[in-house]
Amino acid sequence: MLASFLVLHCFFFHFRVSVCVPDAVFFYYTVSITYEDKRLVEGKGIGRKLLDKLYQTYSSVFVGKTFAYDGDKTLHYWNSTGEKQEFIVVLKDYIAKGEQESPS
Repeated sequence: MLASFLVLHCFFFHFRVSVCVPDAVFFYYTVSITYEDKRLVEGKGIGRKLLDKLYQTYSSVFVGKTFAYDGDKTLHYWNSTGEKQEFIVVLKDYIAKGEQESPS
């Protein structure tokens, strides 16, 4: 019996990056997203929506520089924002939906 195989070479997360600023420093942050009552937010995809809203709401803190967010718990940014920062971000559509659903 003859078998045929398809060989697929995948190179994930390998990007050629060129940075024009030789003295650039990137800061690594661990992100924790919680409700007001300190329960962790576990919904898929909500992190990116919250970080987009965070950037819009607190643009003066980020001084027009963007950050990179992995969609889970890691954020990389060009500047230091201090050791610990807490921001309040409200997504009305998500809160209304989340309050109607029971936790699983």
